[in-house]
Amino acid sequence: MQWFLVILLNFAVDVLASTVDVGNLEKKISVSKEFEVIAEPQPGIRLDAVQRLSDWQRLPSDSRSFKFGITDQAYWTRATIRNAAPSGQSFYLVSEDPRTDVIDFYVLDGKRLVFERHTGDHTPFASRGFFYRGFAFPMTLAPGESRDVYLRFQSSAPVEIDMQVYPRWGLEAEAARTGHAGTLYFGAMASIILFNFLLFVSSRERIYLSYCLFQLVTAGAISISFGSAYGLLWPESPELNSVMSILLPILAPSLALIFTASYLGVRSRNRTLWWGMYIIAALQIVVGFFGAFGGGYLFVMRTLYNALILAPILILIVALFGAFKRDRSARLFLIAWVPLILSAVLFSLVRLGYVFSSWPQGVELAFGSIWEAVFLSVCLGDKFNQIKKQEINYLRRIRNEELAAREAELMAEARRREKLIHEREAAANRNLVRVICHDLANPLNIMLNYSTIYEQADMPWDEAQRYLKRMHSAAVHQQEIIEHVREFESINSGKIQVKLAPVSLQGVLTQLQDLLQKRLEEKNIRLDIRGLESHLHVIAEQRSLVYNVLANLLSNAIKFSPDHSTVELQITARTDEIQLEIIDHGIGMDADLLSKIFDISSPTTRPGLKGEKGTGFGLPIVKSYVERYQGSLRVESTPLEESTDLHGTRFILILKRAHLEVRAA
Repeated sequence: MQWFLVILLNFAVDVLASTVDVGNLEKKISVSKEFEVIAEPQPGIRLDAVQRLSDWQRLPSDSRSFKFGITDQAYWTRATIRNAAPSGQSFYLVSEDPRTDVIDFYVLDGKRLVFERHTGDHTPFASRGFFYRGFAFPMTLAPGESRDVYLRFQSSAPVEIDMQVYPRWGLEAEAARTGHAGTLYFGAMASIILFNFLLFVSSRERIYLSYCLFQLVTAGAISISFGSAYGLLWPESPELNSVMSILLPILAPSLALIFTASYLGVRSRNRTLWWGMYIIAALQIVVGFFGAFGGGYLFVMRTLYNALILAPILILIVALFGAFKRDRSARLFLIAWVPLILSAVLFSLVRLGYVFSSWPQGVELAFGSIWEAVFLSVCLGDKFNQIKKQEINYLRRIRNEELAAREAELMAEARRREKLIHEREAAANRNLVRVICHDLANPLNIMLNYSTIYEQADMPWDEAQRYLKRMHSAAVHQQEIIEHVREFESINSGKIQVKLAPVSLQGVLTQLQDLLQKRLEEKNIRLDIRGLESHLHVIAEQRSLVYNVLANLLSNAIKFSPDHSTVELQITARTDEIQLEIIDHGIGMDADLLSKIFDISSPTTRPGLKGEKGTGFGLPIVKSYVERYQGSLRVESTPLEESTDLHGTRFILILKRAHLEVRAA
């Protein structure tokens, strides 16, 4: 009868055990809800005794994994793995928690043990088969085949049982992604640390060195929580992994408190708070070394995770206090720390079993630490700039008196120069008015003298016509003077807009010949043009180039040349410019006249060889237009009094060359 009850009980247990169907497995599936768990009733219990236990429990519907917090209790889980597919299935049963000291894995066919494996952090990482942060157990089931699996978990870290089933290729892909993520994280942190270390080397600011040390320890602690440090840094040393798993996670919040006190200048603001932060950090470090090398793992682990809650909250309070005091550094510091503070507190609460999170272990810490590292670099740069600004302001205060004295001297010099400029402008305006009055007086006197014909009633009509013709000529000359002054003022004030464009020299000279033909014939002067080619173009405005520049220069050459002489126009093309030389063999100009011909305020007008009149404003207008073309104009002259053979004047006009594409017909 007793044996019958035992058999019946075992049958009931087998029937009630949960089943995981791996048929048609195409991607990762979470199977924690299909597993049952039970606390180990006594150390060293045998597997057959575990099979007969009856207090197995299922995972609550609102939970993703079993979380038991920090405990020295061992736990067993079980499930039936079945392949309902018509083909064989190879897969991995995976425990995702990377911080498990001991995992014993058993596979049974009915009551017969067919496979067992003993692993965990107490064994070298290399023994896991391939690089993956969790613990993977390979299985293969034939069509319709099922197996019972039992797993035993025990750890000094918080115990979490999170079971997944992966296809073979799926776990390998997941392992590759995890490896890449770890590499990216380490690469990012290494770059940030190296950058700030170089800043320390160049600036010798100790805050950069403490920042580098803090970030180095933080990166190591997060890599331990993420499960990648063991495989990357010390895969053959479980003992070193055990030490570092306690030491680095407890050093990170301690160094964070020390760095915060240094960065925010807590000592100068509140010495009591500064002492409190340093005492808490020192106690955490002492507990960490005691746990790493002395024992008391449960106490140390509880201290570690409580420190991951206490230290971030204390840092948050200190930063908020500084931000409330309108400290720029504290505000930036707060922005940098908020994600890491929240992720550290959440991570600790999850590991202690107080809250549940669907994030993989360590992801939130990795994100928070990168955010914090980047923004703290910005904060350090801003603080360094503030320090440098303070130094610069100090130097500026020292030099203020010297600068004030120098500024007074410069202001006095500026006023003196401004007064001199005003005096010169006033003198130029007076000269211009004098020249205009002088040039307008002659035609006005002619008009006044000849206007008396109204008193001579018996004057013959022919003589009266002669008087009227001279009055008209004087009025025209007077109008030319006024128009030239207006044009000069408009050019220099910007009222006349000169629109630059490519202009054909051949077209310009054709217009000039038509314009000056009558004057050339009156004095029987030959215009000799040399070097003209049809493809030559200059940058100018065609109308002003013809009527205001070249016509003026050639008219002067004709005016002061004797009859039966030659006026030459020599064109020389260069790569980026074209030079036009207007050469006459007339009476020339002396040095005094040469120095004034482009100055509108100086009287330079003189009659031509046949009494031709001028206004004296033509060449200043020519000079203004050439400057608008971004060209240059200069003059060379030898008066007749100095040389009877080589007398004459040469105007040299240089304009920018326009390069136009020549298209085939």
